[in-house]
Amino acid sequence: MSAHCVPLLDAWRRNISAQIKRSQSLKLCPQHVALLREPGVVASLAEQNAKMAGTLLRTDGTAAFRRFTPDSLAAIEAAKALECVDCEEEMCQDQSQKKKKKKKRKNKKEQKDRPKPSSDLEAGKVVPFIFGDPPPELLNVPLEDLDPFYRAKKTFVVISKGNVIHRFNAEPALDWLWLRPFSPVRQAAIQVLLHSLFRLFIVLTILANCVFLAMPYSADALGFTCIAVYTLEALIKVLSRGLCLGRFTFLRDRWNWLDVFVILMGYLGMFIHLTGFTMFAVLKVIPLLPGQKRVVGAMAHSLRRLRDAAVITLFSLVIFASVLLQVFMGGLRTKCILIEGTNGTYDDLGFWHDEDPYGPRHINNHSNQYFLPGRLDPLVCGTRSDAGGCPAGFICLWTEGNPNYGYTSYDNFLGAFLSVVRLMAQDYASDLIALSLRAGGTYNIYFFVLMSLGCFCLLSLLLAAVSMAYAEMNNAAIQDAKEKEEEYTLILEEMKRQQEQNETSAVATSDDQDMSTVNVLADTEITVEDVQHPLDRCTSLWRKCAGTVLVWNCCSSWVILKKILHTVMTNPITDLLMVIVVITNIVFMSMEHYELTYEMEYTLQLADKVFVAVYTMEMALKITAVDPYHYFQVSWNILDAAVVFLAILESSLADVQGLSFLRLFRTIRIFKLAKFWPSFHSLLSVMHPANVLRCGSSVLLVIFFFFFTVMGTRLFGQSYEFCVCKITKDCELPRWHMADLYHSFLTVFYIVGGRWVEVLWDCMEVSSPALCVPFYMAVTFLGTLLMLHLFLTLLLRSFSGDHLASMAKGNGSRRNLRVAIGRITHGISWAARHVQQLLGQGQQPGPAEGKDVALDQLDTAESGPEPADGQPDELKDKSLTEDTAATVHVATDEASAEADGGESIIIQELKPENGHSDKKNGVESSPQHTAMDEEVPMPPECCTENCIRHCPCLALDITQGRGKTWWTLRRACHAIVEHRYFNIFMIIVIVLSSIALTFEDIFLEHRPVLKMVVEHGDQVFTAVFLTEMVLKWMAYGFNVYFNDIWCCLDFFILNVSVLSFVANGLGSPRRSSLPFRAVIPLRLLSRSQRMQVVLRVLKGAIPSLINALLACLTLWLVFSIVGVNLFAGKFYHCFNKTSDEYFTEEDVHNKTECFLLMEGLNERPTEVVWKTTHFNFDNVMNGYVSLFHVSSQKSGMDVIYSAVDSRLIEEQPIYEDNLYASLYFVFFSIFGVFFTLIFFIGAIIENFNQQKSRSGEQNIFLTDSQRGVYSAMKKLGLQSSQKAVSRPQGLCCHYMYDLVTSRWFDIGMMVVVLLSILTTMLETADTPGFFLGVLYFGQLVLIFVFLIEFILKILGLGKSYFSTGSNILDFIALIVNIISLFLADLIHFYLFPIAPVYLLRLARTGRVLPLIPGTEGIRTLFFALKMARPALSNIALLFGLTMFVFSIFGMSEFPFFLSEEGDTGIDELFNFQTFFSSFKCLFICTLSGGWESFVYNLVRSPLYLDKKHPGFDVWGSWVNPLEGAAFIYCYVLVVSLLVIYMFIAFILETFDFDEVSSADAAREDDEHDHHD
Repeated sequence: MSAHCVPLLDAWRRNISAQIKRSQSLKLCPQHVALLREPGVVASLAEQNAKMAGTLLRTDGTAAFRRFTPDSLAAIEAAKALECVDCEEEMCQDQSQKKKKKKKRKNKKEQKDRPKPSSDLEAGKVVPFIFGDPPPELLNVPLEDLDPFYRAKKTFVVISKGNVIHRFNAEPALDWLWLRPFSPVRQAAIQVLLHSLFRLFIVLTILANCVFLAMPYSADALGFTCIAVYTLEALIKVLSRGLCLGRFTFLRDRWNWLDVFVILMGYLGMFIHLTGFTMFAVLKVIPLLPGQKRVVGAMAHSLRRLRDAAVITLFSLVIFASVLLQVFMGGLRTKCILIEGTNGTYDDLGFWHDEDPYGPRHINNHSNQYFLPGRLDPLVCGTRSDAGGCPAGFICLWTEGNPNYGYTSYDNFLGAFLSVVRLMAQDYASDLIALSLRAGGTYNIYFFVLMSLGCFCLLSLLLAAVSMAYAEMNNAAIQDAKEKEEEYTLILEEMKRQQEQNETSAVATSDDQDMSTVNVLADTEITVEDVQHPLDRCTSLWRKCAGTVLVWNCCSSWVILKKILHTVMTNPITDLLMVIVVITNIVFMSMEHYELTYEMEYTLQLADKVFVAVYTMEMALKITAVDPYHYFQVSWNILDAAVVFLAILESSLADVQGLSFLRLFRTIRIFKLAKFWPSFHSLLSVMHPANVLRCGSSVLLVIFFFFFTVMGTRLFGQSYEFCVCKITKDCELPRWHMADLYHSFLTVFYIVGGRWVEVLWDCMEVSSPALCVPFYMAVTFLGTLLMLHLFLTLLLRSFSGDHLASMAKGNGSRRNLRVAIGRITHGISWAARHVQQLLGQGQQPGPAEGKDVALDQLDTAESGPEPADGQPDELKDKSLTEDTAATVHVATDEASAEADGGESIIIQELKPENGHSDKKNGVESSPQHTAMDEEVPMPPECCTENCIRHCPCLALDITQGRGKTWWTLRRACHAIVEHRYFNIFMIIVIVLSSIALTFEDIFLEHRPVLKMVVEHGDQVFTAVFLTEMVLKWMAYGFNVYFNDIWCCLDFFILNVSVLSFVANGLGSPRRSSLPFRAVIPLRLLSRSQRMQVVLRVLKGAIPSLINALLACLTLWLVFSIVGVNLFAGKFYHCFNKTSDEYFTEEDVHNKTECFLLMEGLNERPTEVVWKTTHFNFDNVMNGYVSLFHVSSQKSGMDVIYSAVDSRLIEEQPIYEDNLYASLYFVFFSIFGVFFTLIFFIGAIIENFNQQKSRSGEQNIFLTDSQRGVYSAMKKLGLQSSQKAVSRPQGLCCHYMYDLVTSRWFDIGMMVVVLLSILTTMLETADTPGFFLGVLYFGQLVLIFVFLIEFILKILGLGKSYFSTGSNILDFIALIVNIISLFLADLIHFYLFPIAPVYLLRLARTGRVLPLIPGTEGIRTLFFALKMARPALSNIALLFGLTMFVFSIFGMSEFPFFLSEEGDTGIDELFNFQTFFSSFKCLFICTLSGGWESFVYNLVRSPLYLDKKHPGFDVWGSWVNPLEGAAFIYCYVLVVSLLVIYMFIAFILETFDFDEVSSADAAREDDEHDHHD
């Protein structure tokens, strides 16, 4: 990673301006190819450094394609002999150096100068355009190698159909058969191997084998037949390529290893049952599909990039797991045990034995443990005061067993490591944290916060490594395309010069014919065959037929009618009317819901018929205007025709039973908006099938799903069927299993989506962990890598120059909308102006010609010709920006310009460096940062000129009298507010007022002293803020004060404080104003530049985000309407509130029987209810909420389960009765989540790129001072800032210095550090006392070794020891180790938590990483983390402020709510009663999926409590469900946006130091050479 780091943002910029497709269509005509073979042309191109033509073409003027003959083989042997002579001379010169073993680095340098094979002539690539097309008779026959590198090596090439290069060895294929290259058998084998029918036959065989493998029970004959075909294929490959002697033989290709493995497993399967190994035959299809080898190579390249990041990640996870093991060891074993006859205290228990009634048998009996309703595991508790408690009659005791079948535990290192992996992968991390805090105490929340930040950095490193790997490949492709285009232009220019030198008339005529092509190509416009009009390539007969039948020009009257209709249908007003019709149709489709009234249903049906009539009329008029021939050449017209056809089909088959699904095709009408909406068009283009299929990762992903689906069924299918009772009480298969293919596919899809831990537990219970763990880890890792690769591919492809250019060519309809709106606006203005003239109101307006001219210019600009590809880049980029290239993904340029223009007023910088005030548009700059040239700061004018004009009394003479006194007072106030101590004082006051808010919880009523302090403190803070406002009014004046956004924010917050103070004085409860006073901490925004720069970026992204969000919501509207049509009214069920269970289908069949059951319970009618789930599809809004939960894949599982169990409307659900309804959610996860995420991230990155380009800054997340430090750090690079330590004078110290600075000493200490980690990892909850003593003694020895190391370094380095941060950290860790080893219990129970102690003890392990060989990449990653720290800290500050404000608001609004018993989310530990509890809840909400349980509890009805709130005469909850859901949703959206920007700030901004890394690598090479 140290050599070439390509930042993703740089790749993004190059990708937007690049057009790779043009380079793939480069082609020379035969005349130009013949001219290119002339030696003079080749020599001239070689002098101009042409990459391909100057090095690959022959200089003797002979043909490029020549048959491989015995003379060719003799020439190769002669060239090889000459090369061997030169090699022998070099070996003799270097023979003296061979005895040395330090030659590796020199060989690496020499390899750069050695000749290498051409990358354009590699096997599997297409013949470059400089060679032209080979003659048909030379296809599939041996030819001399085209690459000069192989002309001295025994190789030949064969060019197959499509000009694909295949390279073979010229050595005999099999020595014992003597199959030389000219043998008829070998040539026949080559002909068969490269024939397309043979390739198709192998692919069909593999597909048949896949079908055979997918069948649950099938005969072995088909499998043996497939193995025989694979054997025949391998034999043909061996006969054509050879076995192993040679570079291009059978076994030298790693893909052939897969063939050998499949064949061996197939033959062994005849005698041994090999479950799962036969599935590898599916992977044989990968090398046979075009482009898949390249995708696999790209993934392998990304894996190499992941190496260094994986080392850091693994090392960090080991440290986190060790700390977790020490802090929570055995904590999840404590359960609530039933103890009869006690008061729930430990004093009543005494001492127990196995024979005692309350001994271990009683404790470990599950019937004596407390279970929450619906839970499989007993309730976990803790012994600390802040840990989870037990209900009355139960006591918290140590038991056997851990939750989740014992796999979630802290008993040993493996269990702790799995927990850390869960936390990093965010797979039910909220449940893990809740269990840990219940057992170990809520004070440990800070440790999980630190771990979450660490896991975020590790995850960012992994994503950045993969992103950089793909960015490098994409950049290489763009660079290669650019070089090919440049060389293509160079070749044409050279041939043009050669043609001008010819004097014959035939050559001159040829020059005239080719002049236009040469001139155009010289301007970099590549002329390709007209692929945009496929009908032009058809036969002349078809053209004549199409022109006769599909072009209607029967008479002059008809032509006139066509012209009139063409004018009407292409008018911008028509497009605007159609947009209004489409939007109205969407509104009517969204009005459908469950239990429609008859009138509403009739209205919707009538409206649908009207819309169909309008669409039909539009299609008929367009066909009449442009003829069917031209109408169906436009893709948007084909969509319109499909909408009309499906609407007519639906109306004609509306009464046919079983065809109601045709109503779903109405949603296609929503896609008509993409014609006029660039962002929606861009979103649809991301998921376009052609765009997806061009990505090789998509095909590879399909193979991946099939492979692991079938393998999972074969490995675990029978285990699930036979051992299902281990994981379910009723011995019924769970939702996620692998007993059949469909459930196996859903399980694999579920795992790839990020939810693997629960299904892994079930698998390990029913099967062997030795099989489950590798299988699930492979699915998780490979699936995530494939999804990430597909994500990056689609992201860059959808925002590439080719894609933007293709979208810009069809933006006439979008421009027409702007023209129509402009005309309507102009018409309204003209009408209003003339009405004023008629009524005599106002003066005579000026001439309107200017506006008419402006409108004409608007029409011309909007409907002007499209920019051609041959335009200069500046005009092309400008045309793309003016049309849709920028507006496709982000807001319009006008909106961005308005955002930038307002930035000078809304968000101000600090004091200008020159000390002068900065005015813009007549408005002073920020009042907090204004200064004058004079020594005493001069305040600005108090009032505006308009105010002085209307009130002349405000104009005072400041040179004498009252005016002078007033001016002196203002100058004094200005000096006060501009003083830095005043700002520091105000920051302290804001922080204190914010801290005071944290004490205003529901328990404040029981703390009178604290309540009095808080109330008086609030009064003092309000007075201080009021004084600050008055001082600023005096200093800056009203004009400047109220033109600054931060002053306006302070003014608003102050008003809130004053109004709350007044309300309290009038007798209103103090807590009633707490939600409004929660905004007081926001005053820190006006004081912190670091948060202001982040807000500036967020503000500039608002138009882009709103535009992208609306496009995504429009796509979700399609799924919501489909969900309403599929599931409306089907999620209802009859529920027994007494047992808290559903009635089975045998008890209650439908809604009617449920109501009959209610009527039968006269005394207790409320025990049975007919209700729906909280998240359903009864209307479009409920569908939106349900889809939002499904997108997070946790509480969304309840929505999926309800859909799978649903039947008909108002019928009781049955378990998995509608199983294939899950496909709806699969499609939504793909198109509604994955593709929309690609589009949304792309819009953010594009906006980020635009903001960075406009600002001209290197990093827009940094302040000015931070940018200076950032630049200095970047220049410093990876060089060590440690000063050289001088050698001490004393002899003893001299020896000590040599000892501690030697590499062997570092290696020895590395071994000791690894031993210290090992001693920590070996400790378990069940460790015997003797082994504990051994570990304790080992720790003593290791501490003694570290102490000796400290003494030696002090003697050898002296005071320079403390000049290095790592040495200081080692010293602190040594002191902590010594203290904690003897006083661990005292520290844990009386001083502070023990987790920081273990963190410091293990901190010294970081010194191991630099000692690992080849750690340049690791140091680069650490340097990247260091460079990202300022930007991440700025975003983290805003993140923390957001959490603080929301915590205060949650504490004020939802303190009286606890969930019902058995529900997750809000309980006695996680609630909103105090600030700390509210912070814990929001931290859980920050994690993936943790927020859903809180939403579920807040929207649940009825809401109640069975206990009285302290200090209030209130029973039950005061929670408004809508308010609670809105609170959580808003927090999740804000936090998600900040997290996305944190990833962007890290991935896009921190790996931009190629020169630094290269310089560091060069420095290391020099150092090694010097030592050598």
